[in-house]
Amino acid sequence: MSPDELRAHIAEVAAAHDRFMSEAARPAPPPVQKSGPDVPARSYDAAEAPSEDELMAAPVTGALLVETIAQLHTQLDDAIARELRGLREELRAEIKQSELELDELKTELRNLPPARSPRMRGTFNPNTEYSQLDVVALNGSSFIALGDAPGACPGANWQLVASCGRRGSKGKRGERGRDGGEHRILAN
Repeated sequence: MSPDELRAHIAEVAAAHDRFMSEAARPAPPPVQKSGPDVPARSYDAAEAPSEDELMAAPVTGALLVETIAQLHTQLDDAIARELRGLREELRAEIKQSELELDELKTELRNLPPARSPRMRGTFNPNTEYSQLDVVALNGSSFIALGDAPGACPGANWQLVASCGRRGSKGKRGERGRDGGEHRILAN
């Protein structure tokens, strides 16, 4: 799951949580525990919600509040557990897919030809057999063999690596150095 997909998923879960909390925050109406001329007795199993007057008239007891909070905790715990199970399954599937891809890469790596490095062979000798990546020197330049048995150097199966430059012009004469002084021989 990409970071953007994860952010979107978290936002979706947060929105679902907010909806759940707004619905859960409306506890089931408490049963009417008293009736009288001002407040009619009513059963709350009816399809319509109690009126605000009925709710205000019904005493809320500590036991009812504790029970409502316990129900909310249970519902929230269940919702979190469901979400975690789903995330755990998604993660397991992604790990399995990553392991399969890693196995494929390992197989491809094992199937690669062995790595070779250039081998310095000294000055070119026409009587010596050379292999691919052998490097030789010839007339101040260096060449690398492009394949096994490359033939005469330079040639079509040799690649110039470094070329010998031309001798530069003579520089200015420098100042005369100091005369040598006395030389003493140090004895052991």
